[in-house]
Amino acid sequence: MLGVRAQEVFETLAAGREDLFADLARQTAAHVAEYLVERAGPRGLAPVTYSTTLRVLVVPLDPAVRTRGVFTVGDGGTALLRDGSWDLAPGEGGQEEDEGRVIDTRTAALPMSRSVSARLLDTLPGDVLVVSTDGFSSPLAGETEMRAFLAGAWGGGTVPEPADFLWQFQYRVKSYDDDRTAAVLWEARP
Repeated sequence: MLGVRAQEVFETLAAGREDLFADLARQTAAHVAEYLVERAGPRGLAPVTYSTTLRVLVVPLDPAVRTRGVFTVGDGGTALLRDGSWDLAPGEGGQEEDEGRVIDTRTAALPMSRSVSARLLDTLPGDVLVVSTDGFSSPLAGETEMRAFLAGAWGGGTVPEPADFLWQFQYRVKSYDDDRTAAVLWEARP
C-alpha cells in the first residue's frame, strides 16, 4: 500500500506532517489486518492464528529529507544512537539509557488490534536508527553493557561488514532469549 502511494508518503515526510503520516500508517495497518483475516478465512482458521506485530521504517530516497517515519503495532522498540548515547524512545520525549525503565511485556497484534503508533524522527549525519523486535529492544533497554558494546561497535561512523554486524547483533544477554529482527539505518556523514 505504501509503495502505491510513494509520492504522497514522500511529500508527507518532506513536509514533516506527522498527522498525515499517522493517517497513512493507520490505513496501512488496517490493510495488513484485512489481508491477514482474508488469509485465515479460506483455511477455516480464526484470524488470531495469523497474529503478528508490525514495525515499519520509512526512509526517503532524497538525501536532503532528514525525516524518517516509524509506525508500529505491538511490541518492539525504536532506538537512536547519537554521539555515543542511546535514546531508547526517540520522538517520545527520550528515555536515555535509563536502567530503571519498566519493560512492558504485554503486546497488541494484528489483525485483532489496530492500535497504531506513528511518529516522525529527524536524524543527523552519523546517527544510527534501530527499529526492532522486542528480542533486541528489551535487552538494549535493560542492559548497560549491551548499550556500551553496541555504541562502541556502531557509533564510530563506519557501517560494520555483514559478518561483524551479525556477530554484534547477537550480543548475548542472560535471560533474554526471544528472536531478534531489526532494521538498522546508518546515516551517512557528509
